[in-house]
Amino acid sequence: MVSQLLPGEDPATRDPDEPALWIAVYSELIGGVRQSLSLARQSPSGAGDVDHLESTVRRFEERLIFWQERAEQLVR
Repeated sequence: MVSQLLPGEDPATRDPDEPALWIAVYSELIGGVRQSLSLARQSPSGAGDVDHLESTVRRFEERLIFWQERAEQLVR
């Protein structure tokens, strides 16, 4: 199952350089969302955001793993 893709993301790419781009993008996104999650957990008013942010981190982690695996496939 393919979760929501970002604009320009092509899971079927044959370009061996493209996975590195998406690995970097998702790594950066995960870092930013984790930072927001940390702040939400510390704030009483952020409690409603925690579930959404946790879900977003999981989705981005799934996409990161996909691109790491895709990079390995394209090297073979």
